[in-house]
Amino acid sequence: KQQDRIIANYQRKVSRFESWANQYSDQGKDVTELRADIETLKTKINTLKTDIENLKTKTNEYKNTNCTDQETAKQKYTEIADLEKKLKLDKRDIEAFIRSDINPDLKAIKVTITPTVTPSPTSTP
Repeated sequence: KQQDRIIANYQRKVSRFESWANQYSDQGKDVTELRADIETLKTKINTLKTDIENLKTKTNEYKNTNCTDQETAKQKYTEIADLEKKLKLDKRDIEAFIRSDINPDLKAIKVTITPTVTPSPTSTP
């Protein structure tokens, strides 16, 4: 369940990034690099999803393992531990990618936006 929440959180981030890309594109800004990075992020999230499914499968296999076959049980346990390590690395990779690629893309686009200044009303006596 926690893994599902993590995926949902990343998907919300992707939606937010896509929304910003659309908004900046409508303003005439070049969002080509940002869109490419969003696609890369989606690929990383799909990899994480696949690894989560593999972990669920291996965990169910481990639960159904005959306890008298210690060697098979030990092998499956090791596979589960390796998959859990891979999940942690996947999540770190996603977070690092957001920090090192997507956030700088967004900042570079935001710098090019000129704020619209609304004149303050002046009072006349």
